[in-house]
Amino acid sequence: MARLALRIVIALGAVAATGCGQAGGSRTAPPRHPMRPIHLPAARTPVIRGGSPAERRLLARIVRRMRPTQIRVLRIVPATGDWHPIRPGDVELLGSEAPVPHGHDNSLGDWETWLVGGAFRDRSAALGLPRVIVVGYGSGAGRVTGGTHPPPAPATGLAAFRRRVERIASGSGARVLAVRAGVPDGYSAAVALQVANPVWFLRHRLSQLQLRLHRLGSDGTFIALYEADGRPLYVQGGSARLESGLAGIPDHRYATCIQFGFGEPATLAPPLPCPSSWRPPPTTPPRRLALHGWESGGEAERGSAAAGDRVGYLPGTTIGLGFVLENPNGHPVTVRAITPAVGAGAPIRYTGARIRIPRSRSKPGAAAELGPRPYPPEPPFAPFTIRPGDWAAINLHYAIRHACTPATAGRTITENRTLTVTYAMQGATHTATYENTAFTITLPATCPGP
Repeated sequence: MARLALRIVIALGAVAATGCGQAGGSRTAPPRHPMRPIHLPAARTPVIRGGSPAERRLLARIVRRMRPTQIRVLRIVPATGDWHPIRPGDVELLGSEAPVPHGHDNSLGDWETWLVGGAFRDRSAALGLPRVIVVGYGSGAGRVTGGTHPPPAPATGLAAFRRRVERIASGSGARVLAVRAGVPDGYSAAVALQVANPVWFLRHRLSQLQLRLHRLGSDGTFIALYEADGRPLYVQGGSARLESGLAGIPDHRYATCIQFGFGEPATLAPPLPCPSSWRPPPTTPPRRLALHGWESGGEAERGSAAAGDRVGYLPGTTIGLGFVLENPNGHPVTVRAITPAVGAGAPIRYTGARIRIPRSRSKPGAAAELGPRPYPPEPPFAPFTIRPGDWAAINLHYAIRHACTPATAGRTITENRTLTVTYAMQGATHTATYENTAFTITLPATCPGP
């Protein structure tokens, strides 16, 4: 499937990584919380428009086997040139879904459209009807000429399939709100659950639930989790026939509790805890500030060398060095000084630090990246405070200075990158030293004139 391979709906701006795990770590049963009644979205039988009478009859049979859905309208329309290459007679199936509360996409309707579309594609081909090449849904569309083409499942096995799904849902540790099974072509199931402790469930039960449903080998499954107060917590669905999937956490507090499996975010920011609002308690044993990252850039930056970051000897140019200082303590810390070790007469001269503290730990924005060029001298250092569990982005600025002499011409100089941070916590002063790969700079064989 070319354009319908995957859809991720995450409240945070970047793909979230697994949280630090300080909160909700117990594998014992979660505490019980009052469960508010939840009114699940009403199901409906979609209106079918367009296409030939034979296509509409086929699509109606598929929808009946799917049972009532979130789909309002299904339209069969001629394929457009946007989906080249196409053949004469090729069609698209376009679905529109009912709106849902909370202002989110109707993910269940998207998933149902995928299942109906996959079945319509394969049954149309088996009956010699026009080729279905595109399935459109509420938030997107994709070409569906690829994917898998499993045989239809017998309707007589649907009751047994549903019982297996119900056993899996009941064994998840959550309150079962609804289990709906259908057989648009292969078996499918949508499960709605309410959880008393979101952190506990997301960290210790969700992956088991997903794995057990996956092992059913169905056409597709959908999971909707709700919190005790009725707010949507998590959705996940997939279509094996169209090789498509979606996942999302509408409640951004818990977006850090799940690894979606798309690599680490491209940021210097440390992973957020689970939930993202968690902070180290005041009883946390004192620890030194944690340093994350090291990112360099600038006109003189030339990549990596065997002994460290390679720097070009270009007097007058600048280098920026970015990293993050995180406070893992249960009390605020005030950073009093940041002192890089730069040797006397070195070709690299330290010109100051730029400090950036994000407004929100869950939306760090540009504070999680090395600042843009140039990297000019900075004003005198001013102390700053990092709250418990928060962090600050540090950009160290350097300038390449005239340092070539007859004695140093042609030499490769390795400049120490030891960094000392002085900070205060609860009236006591602390000093932490950090080391990283050095700057390596090769001076020209012949020194240019002034």
